[in-house]
Amino acid sequence: MMHLSPTNRQRRSSIMQTHYKHWLLASMLLLLVLLLPLGPSYAEAPEPRFALHPVEKDGLYGYANDAGELVIPHQWQYAGQFRGAGYAAVNSGRGKWAIITTDGEYVFSDVEAIYDQHQLYYPGGMHNGVFWLEAEGRFGFMDVNTGYFSGYLYDDMQDLWPSVDTDLIRVTEDGIHYRYVHHTDGSLAYPMVFTGIERISSGCVLDSTDGGLVVLDDLGNAVPIPDGLDPVIVAGIGDPIVVRSRDSGLYGFCSFTGECIIPPRYTKAEWFEKGYAAVQLNDQWGVIDMTGQLCPVPLSDQPATYNGRSFLVHLEHSTLLVEPDGTVLRELPETTGIQITDELLLIGRDGHHSLMDRDGNMLVTEEQGLWFGSAGMDLILSEGLMLVKNEQGLYGYVNTAGELVGSCIWEDAEPFSNGWARVCKDGAVYYIDRNMQIVYPSEREN
Repeated sequence: MMHLSPTNRQRRSSIMQTHYKHWLLASMLLLLVLLLPLGPSYAEAPEPRFALHPVEKDGLYGYANDAGELVIPHQWQYAGQFRGAGYAAVNSGRGKWAIITTDGEYVFSDVEAIYDQHQLYYPGGMHNGVFWLEAEGRFGFMDVNTGYFSGYLYDDMQDLWPSVDTDLIRVTEDGIHYRYVHHTDGSLAYPMVFTGIERISSGCVLDSTDGGLVVLDDLGNAVPIPDGLDPVIVAGIGDPIVVRSRDSGLYGFCSFTGECIIPPRYTKAEWFEKGYAAVQLNDQWGVIDMTGQLCPVPLSDQPATYNGRSFLVHLEHSTLLVEPDGTVLRELPETTGIQITDELLLIGRDGHHSLMDRDGNMLVTEEQGLWFGSAGMDLILSEGLMLVKNEQGLYGYVNTAGELVGSCIWEDAEPFSNGWARVCKDGAVYYIDRNMQIVYPSEREN
């Protein structure tokens, strides 16, 4: 994780200049993700895997163990979390990046740029993904578990943020044509050549070829689409597939076996997620189940969002939390924004934030005067804790029950990662554990 102190913001800004075009691409892709329920890869970080933590002192980073003892000396201007089998990205501050092992040994050195993570998103997942390395405008990937390195084969139009639920990665050598390879060993997944950046999930692919859109299952087999129907690009991909009739222009659903299980009869449709899909009938959006039966969920002007327990339905002057059988769990007044995970809903209204679970129980009220995130409205649930800010501008942490487990005493703070969080007070940098105890600098380090 990239740590940022108030005194080092300009320094890190300079380091990250070479990353700009790819962080911009990442931000566009993340915007799509944030419109969907956040999955476990982002909301529920894994339990701490490595007893080594990047720590800063006097503007330089090294690594400390769980006891707060420095085991790899301070020497880098950036040091990331150890990932996968024990690899971390570091930066010397002289425009050169490297990848090290938990012993501090260099696997790669003098690399122009390494793309490690962005706002807790790791390419392909923290412990199952890749590092991207750049040299002279070409890119290569290194698998964080096997250590496989592809070589600098790929164009600077390369998509740096592969799906987190598959080992497939989309690569391009010329910026126009794409292939899918396994990032564990670089082997080719499909013989086809693609021409677009579309959808991939759990090994299933919806992508463009010279002959049009094609759908591949997780074994790489082309999914047969019935005559007169075409697959449609929507927010995600899964079984069944959203299809559109060439004759009527209406939307329906086709299974991976090639059967049209829900005939085209909707003006628009979204993909099935957790057994339900949002569909548009004329100008109103409703919800159907896997049989095509319309659920008794109120119709609205925009698609409802499902969290596995209830739907969030936006009406003209209010927002409803509704069960699939139509039971209204809670009615909310007009909001200025809502972010969701599978378990939680963060609600913004007139500059105030509140937190609710998916059953409609209020966990944090507006009256408590807590804002989520370090800037604006940002629900980052990392390792079961969320960063909050009080009316005095000081930071603390709330758990998933809405309890303030870390008092708002810090002038700056970051989300938890690998069991520790970086915090600042009176201009000094500290690291705390999940018990909210300062673990670095330790008394011995001081």
